[in-house]
Amino acid sequence: MLVSVIIPTLGQALIFKEILESLEKQTLQPDEIVIVDSSKDGAIENLCSSYIKNLPIKFFKVTDLYPGEARNFGIKKSSGDIIATIDSKTVPNKHWLETGVNNINSKNYD
Repeated sequence: MLVSVIIPTLGQALIFKEILESLEKQTLQPDEIVIVDSSKDGAIENLCSSYIKNLPIKFFKVTDLYPGEARNFGIKKSSGDIIATIDSKTVPNKHWLETGVNNINSKNYD
């Protein structure tokens, strides 16, 4: 099963760096990380460029999308069987993805 992580963002480069660092340390690595950036500047895109060697990032620059719209856009662009979403100001712990996937698998969720 492929696991996609969707992150809509509107700036906040400092916390976003912490999110990417956390995703590097996940005990279960995502198959893709879909980033939907509505920022006016290129700070998030530049940050993603520095992590692209270690993380399977798919980056999309969009204009004026609200968080829910950006999340839905990212879901449409993802290829995962399991979709996980992170708010742009939430830094997950290192077991976040593994725990979620294990819960889905152990309870036979669709």
